Amino acid sequence: MTEPAGEEFLIQEADKARQERRSGKPLRRQIPFIVVFAAIGWWLVFGIQPGPVLKYAAAAVGIAAFVIAALFASGAVPRNPFAPWGKAVRGSCPRCGQPRLREDKAMHWEPPGSGEPPVEGVVTLCAADCGYAAVRDIQSARVVSFLIRLARSSRAVRRQSWAPW
Repeated sequence: MTEPAGEEFLIQEADKARQERRSGKPLRRQIPFIVVFAAIGWWLVFGIQPGPVLKYAAAAVGIAAFVIAALFASGAVPRNPFAPWGKAVRGSCPRCGQPRLREDKAMHWEPPGSGEPPVEGVVTLCAADCGYAAVRDIQSARVVSFLIRLARSSRAVRRQSWAPW
C-alpha cells in the first residue's frame, strides 16, 4: 500500500474539519467556558456584597469575566454546526453537476521527527457528498516548518555535552 500524497492529506484534513463542524463538537467545547465566565461575572457584579473597597475590585473583575465570556461567545458564532463549511465557489461540481462547491484552507503536518514539512493549500469539496475534492495552491508551510527545524536544532544543542573550557 502506498502512502497518500500531500494532496490526499489535505483532502483528508479538510473532510475531517467539515465533519467535526457538522457534529457540533467545537461549539459544545466552548459553551461551558461561556457559562462559567458569565456566572462568575454575574456573581461578582450582582451576587456578593463586599465592603466599600472590595466592591469596586469585585465589580472590575466581574466585568472582566463578562468580557471574557463575550469573547468566547463571539468565537462560538462561526462554529455553528448548521453553517456551511468554507466559502461558496462559483460553478458546478464536475462530478455531480450541482452548484454546491465549497472551499477553505487546510493544513497537514506530520509528527515532529518524521522529516516531512507541513503542507497547506486550498481544498474544494462538493457539499452534495458526491465525493469530489480538489486541491490548489499547495505549498509548504514555511513558518511552521521553520519552527519545527528551530525546535529540532535547539534539542540537538541541548543534547550535546560540551563545556566552554
